[in-house]
Amino acid sequence: MALESSLPNANVGPKAPTFDTIMWSLTRPHPAGFLAARWIVLRGLGVVFFSAFYSYAFQIQGLMGPHGISPAVNYLAAAREHLAAPARYFQVPSLFWLTGADATALKFAVGAGLVASLLLVVNLAPRICVALCTLHFLSIISVSGVFA
Repeated sequence: MALESSLPNANVGPKAPTFDTIMWSLTRPHPAGFLAARWIVLRGLGVVFFSAFYSYAFQIQGLMGPHGISPAVNYLAAAREHLAAPARYFQVPSLFWLTGADATALKFAVGAGLVASLLLVVNLAPRICVALCTLHFLSIISVSGVFA
């Protein structure tokens, strides 16, 4: 016994969380004190997403459009050429792998991001809106190349 207690850091330190404790912390009801902070953070996140998508609304065709400075179509073609099939989707995560990166797809991604960010600001389905904003923003940033 004396030997164990004299060892430094013996059985000291935080335990790694188990899957059950992680799931419990994600699904348990949160105290009412967090509601105000959650409300403020989500509205602020919606405003930040809105400002990002709003600025892209005026610039995306000139930057990444088919006739822009650095076309997203060319960026995806280069990624397709230089990266293997599973790796390219992790290195360049974008919805544009599925839809193509033409002018309509770029406009749709910006428009969908604008709508989702506005819905987030007014607190309509915030989890879905955060996921949609993140997905569309990641899609745009992934193909923006030097402009990211």
